[in-house]
Amino acid sequence: MSNSSIRKAIWANGVSVCTLVASLFYSSTSLAETLVFDGNNISILQLDPTGNGGTYKSLYSTDIYSDNVVTVDGGTGGAGQAAWTTTGTINAPYIIYGGVDVQLNRGMGEGVTAADISNNQISISNVRYNWSGQSAANGGLGTDVTNGGSAGGGSVFGGLSSGGAGSQGITGGGSGGNGGAVNGNAVKLSNVDLKGGNGGNGIAGGGVTGALSGGIGGMGGASIFGGLSMGGSAGTAENGGEGGSASKNHVTLIDVTLTGGAGGIGGQGMNGNVGGGVGGMGGGSVYGGLSIGGADAGFIPDHIGGYNVGGNVSSNRVALTNVTLIGAAGGDGGGSNAGGGGAGGMGGGSVFGGLSIGGAAGYQVVGMGTGGAGGSVSENTITLTNVILKGADGGKGGSGLPDMGGLGHDGIEGGSVFGGVSIGGASGDGEGGSGGNVSDNTVTITGKSLIWGDVYGGYSIGGATDSGTTGSGGAATGNTITLEGADIKIGARDDDGNVTTYGSIWGGRSVYGDGSDNTDFDTVIKGNTLNLIGYRGTVSGIYNFETYNWTLPSDVKNGDVLVTIANGGTAVDLTDTKHTIAMVNDGSRLKGGDRVTMIDKTTGSLASQNYTIRQGSFIVYDATLAQQNTGNIALVLTINNNDNDIPGGGGNSGDSNSGAGNSGGGGDDIDNDGNSGNGGGGSAAKINPQSKSYSEGRAAALGFVNQGSDLIATAGIDHIRIMVRANEDNFNRPAFIPFMIANGSSQRYKTGSHVDIDGFNMAVGLATGFDFATGHKATMGTFFEYGRGTYDTYNSFTDFASVHGDGDSNYKGGGIFGRIDFAGTGLGRVRQLAADQADGLYVEASLRAGRAKSEFDVGRNANLFGNFTGVYRGSYDSSVTYYGGHVAGGYVFNVNERQALDVFGRYLWTHMDSDDVSVANEPLHFDSSTSSRIQLGGRYAYAYSEQFKPYIGAAYEYEFDGEVTAKAYEFNLDRPSLEGSTGIFEAGFSLQPVASNKALSIDVNGQGYAGQRQGGGGGIKLKYQF
Repeated sequence: MSNSSIRKAIWANGVSVCTLVASLFYSSTSLAETLVFDGNNISILQLDPTGNGGTYKSLYSTDIYSDNVVTVDGGTGGAGQAAWTTTGTINAPYIIYGGVDVQLNRGMGEGVTAADISNNQISISNVRYNWSGQSAANGGLGTDVTNGGSAGGGSVFGGLSSGGAGSQGITGGGSGGNGGAVNGNAVKLSNVDLKGGNGGNGIAGGGVTGALSGGIGGMGGASIFGGLSMGGSAGTAENGGEGGSASKNHVTLIDVTLTGGAGGIGGQGMNGNVGGGVGGMGGGSVYGGLSIGGADAGFIPDHIGGYNVGGNVSSNRVALTNVTLIGAAGGDGGGSNAGGGGAGGMGGGSVFGGLSIGGAAGYQVVGMGTGGAGGSVSENTITLTNVILKGADGGKGGSGLPDMGGLGHDGIEGGSVFGGVSIGGASGDGEGGSGGNVSDNTVTITGKSLIWGDVYGGYSIGGATDSGTTGSGGAATGNTITLEGADIKIGARDDDGNVTTYGSIWGGRSVYGDGSDNTDFDTVIKGNTLNLIGYRGTVSGIYNFETYNWTLPSDVKNGDVLVTIANGGTAVDLTDTKHTIAMVNDGSRLKGGDRVTMIDKTTGSLASQNYTIRQGSFIVYDATLAQQNTGNIALVLTINNNDNDIPGGGGNSGDSNSGAGNSGGGGDDIDNDGNSGNGGGGSAAKINPQSKSYSEGRAAALGFVNQGSDLIATAGIDHIRIMVRANEDNFNRPAFIPFMIANGSSQRYKTGSHVDIDGFNMAVGLATGFDFATGHKATMGTFFEYGRGTYDTYNSFTDFASVHGDGDSNYKGGGIFGRIDFAGTGLGRVRQLAADQADGLYVEASLRAGRAKSEFDVGRNANLFGNFTGVYRGSYDSSVTYYGGHVAGGYVFNVNERQALDVFGRYLWTHMDSDDVSVANEPLHFDSSTSSRIQLGGRYAYAYSEQFKPYIGAAYEYEFDGEVTAKAYEFNLDRPSLEGSTGIFEAGFSLQPVASNKALSIDVNGQGYAGQRQGGGGGIKLKYQF
């Protein structure tokens, strides 16, 4: 395969000539590249772009920074992994980049700002290779190199943007170049095993002609970065470069093992009061986004520090499934003769939604050497399923001279999970850099997962100082951590997998530069949420959550302990905390008096609270949550007895078998001796009254099918009769007359609560008519019917939240109808009856059957944890058979040629079969439902002229039944009913708009309802008779 067929340049912004011209005119980076590597086409690999060595070759696009697509596949189709080599004839890429711009040192002037890197895609699958035997190149001085250490082999970057270093000089050098924005990149690995090499060391800044701040240590190998942006180091008396933003990157790993290499040491600030470089991150970690500011130089007092900030890191997504991360040590931060020390690199084996680190400050003589602030780290999301994280030590923070620069923050131990972290740089002789706000990050851990270290929603750390003001950590609020399942272990383990030191769970943490914690509620607790879904486990502590949302394990039982605080751990402070409690729908049933210890060691004060706990959609328990002295002060949930929970009685005499105590309700089995030990307390479960909303959806479906019956019975048959009779005098009239009738309406049904239905109904068919020998006139036909509507249900409860449901319903069916008008029974006042006139007694009937389908949702717009915030939700789909019909009789009084009064009585009956549906895997049974109605009323018609014939009418309707009965488990749901009285009012007219054209007519009708059902409807029919 030729290189040109594998490495293809494509136009990212279209294929037309016009688009091409526009792209060239408006953008200098209009090209994107597609790279496909299979381990054979090694000629497309290039020297690694850091410029620090000529040994290793990487996979990337030259000078094309965005919209690239890189695909790497071992070609096994998922059946094992292709083993690529890193020695001898090398066919494994050293590093894989979606887009990369590393600005090399120019030797003079300002460091060059690196390009923005965006919207690249990397896919790697079915391979394994091992770079652990090779270490990356160190940073270097001079031109065409970087002062930062190179990354270790085996790493993957969705995007990397690294600003160039400023130049050295006796009287002043250049500022470090800024890193570009690295946003919107996507990295996916599946069925991959990577072992990484060590990162190179950052250059030691200093020389006889000036000073260069310490370079950033190289990243340890076998790490995955959605995006990384780094500022360059400053030259003499200048500022380090800013790290750019690293946001909206996505990293997905499935069936992956990463074994990291050590991070490189940050460059030492050896001359000119410069700051030390940040240590390289330990390998074997995963980052949604990472941004690092370059270190400042110092010495000249008119240059104020603090511009070397870490960029904002937000909205990154990291998802790991069946992944093992084995971390390596983070590199030590670079020390300084006078300025601030660089932060130590993070220990490997961790997962970061986002990380932002400000650079260290130089020493400015007049107290202006301020460390760079960490950026804001927010709205990052981590989802971990069946992961193993094995951590390693973080690097030591670089040190400064006493009474001068501050100590760089030590790297955090690896094997941990961080929704977001922001770290301020150490000061020179001014303030330590502030940690940025770390907010609204989300961490979810499920499955069988082993976490070596701690779990943080957000962590903000201020920079240290020696002679200035300590930096403050930012707010760490609004973060959410979810632990789902009983197979999550948090803590370091020995070689046999036994936990040796338990880890902690932090909603938010904010630390001053001197290492002390900020405990202010609004800074580290407010809005932080811990969701414990079926979780059981041991931790050393839980800190800084405002809200605890508990879902009890499915096999919960009396005496359970859900959260155990390890020996030597810290009791959980429950002051100002809020708690919600739920149960899974297929879980155990609890009895009155059962106790579940939620946390076995607590402190602070939590007032006793009464709860109604939902178990799925249909069951609730009354319970009390309170701190109780059980040796420790534990948080305990006690299940209360319900009204039906009564002790069991004594058994009967039975035979000689000794009976055990029964659990509530009845006595012993008939074959057992009775005894006095029958235990009180059967299940404390009772029906959730909110479940009535599901029956309301069924009532809506019944009401809507009834409207189809109304269409045929109330005016449909009469209109069809008129169409048939209008053809009686036509020669060779067809044996059957086609027809269509339709109506739309908006109605409210009172059901105990109420249901609103909007929809339309129609029927199409064929009809015919004939006369009996006695003169009686018959009309009969067959029809297909269809209706579609939407409905909303509304329920309010005394002690529960109101419930709003909505759904869609439709029916399809068919039927037959007939009518007989009896001759000689009228008043005889009209000599010649028109086609639209009847006189005297008539009877009619119809039969119909079909299928009715409905989709019903309760609380469809609720958030993910709606059950924790009082929102009741669920859904079901139903499909049932319906059948029914009506019979009616009436009498038409023709007062004169123009006026007629039709009085009638109708009986309408509809039946819907029973159905079994599922609500979130819970069974719900609907019994069959029946509607039984009568209608008594009349219609007055006045023929104003041959062209205009209006009418009005009124009827009384009574529904005798319409009850919906349903059962979930052993519980009967509350029963909505359509029973009640309704007043029906109608008006309409028939119009021939052109007097000379009697074939054209328009019929308009409308109805109004008051009482048990309310609202209105109507229709219009345009008819042309050929």
